[in-house]
Amino acid sequence: MNASNRGRRVIIALVLALSALRGSALAQTSNPPADAADPPEDHSAEAADVAKQLANPIANLVSIPFQFNWQVHIAPFDSTRFLLNFQPVVPMTLNDNWNLIMRFILPFLGEPVTSLGGFPESGTSDITLSLFFSPSKSKLIWGVGPAFGIQRPPIRS
Repeated sequence: MNASNRGRRVIIALVLALSALRGSALAQTSNPPADAADPPEDHSAEAADVAKQLANPIANLVSIPFQFNWQVHIAPFDSTRFLLNFQPVVPMTLNDNWNLIMRFILPFLGEPVTSLGGFPESGTSDITLSLFFSPSKSKLIWGVGPAFGIQRPPIRS
């Protein structure tokens, strides 16, 4: 099986899986509307707690952020460059006192031609995996651990 057929099969499988998930979510019954006499619930304390955890890079909260950078007017041919960082953060509880937080950065890069006779490049760039050991009960927010990197081969000239 060649690479293009394998890629098509992966895309088809993902589309089918997502459509199955969406269909099952649509089949669920919804909750009846709240009574007009019931006052709306105040979720401001929960929202503040989630905002505090999102601001903490080593919080015990799974997050999957994306960062997209777009640059224009790249010399010498007035080209464009893009960089999409996929940055999931996955915490795990080791015991009652310690958490392990894994942060993975996978960049996808589209690099234009930057010299005469050069080639445009696209694909993954340098990949980083960081592991943080952090106390689960501490007044001070801190974490310590290693970072591992896989470097992209240099662009051919």
